[in-house]
Amino acid sequence: TNTLYANPTTGNVGIGTTGPGNLLHLYSTSSGKGIRIEQNGSGATGSWELRSQNLAGAASDLVISDILTGTNPMVIQKTSGNVGIGTTGPGAKLDVQAAEATQQIKSTTGTNTAYLVVNNTGGNLYFGRNDSVGNVLVGTGGAAYSGVINAIGTYPLQLAVNNAVAMTILNGGNVGIGTTTPSSLLTVQGRGEFQGTASASYLLTGNTLQVGGFASVAYSRFGTSTT
Repeated sequence: TNTLYANPTTGNVGIGTTGPGNLLHLYSTSSGKGIRIEQNGSGATGSWELRSQNLAGAASDLVISDILTGTNPMVIQKTSGNVGIGTTGPGAKLDVQAAEATQQIKSTTGTNTAYLVVNNTGGNLYFGRNDSVGNVLVGTGGAAYSGVINAIGTYPLQLAVNNAVAMTILNGGNVGIGTTTPSSLLTVQGRGEFQGTASASYLLTGNTLQVGGFASVAYSRFGTSTT
């Protein structure tokens, strides 16, 4: 059989095949075959391979391998399409693993916005740093270079701890702590405390303060309003 074949009509070159389907076509019936790029000189030594390898059964995954360290820094799974960096078994569309695993989204101009958008039927959810003007990630009231979490649409933004919702912000702006249906700008369901020094532990209001009890009539009201 021919190990190297050049098609005189198309100019395609085949290694291991006489019917190359592209400018360079490598074919093998064995796992782990591919292309090696090696440098040894100018004070640097490196050897990398791009190959097809059966890492997950007979899937024929695409692997970028560091030959000198014997590691596979990047893998694309054929069956799932998952991309793994630092892992050969990615469990998500992008799975990054390392002793200190980090990802960076950076604006190279410095004054522009840097952000991540998460989208489904519920709308867009923005995580990012605003630009020098402050009107990209927030339509109203945005500040220059502010850190922003912005949920666009009719659905709330929720913060959770230990798989339970701790705070809910409705699309109208009401904030609930201990409740997912806040009826005021701030609704706290449960006990709340204001702590400080003896001279600086207080609640300040510019109008009326209503303190309620368990019954609907058990409250005290302070301020200018009597209704």
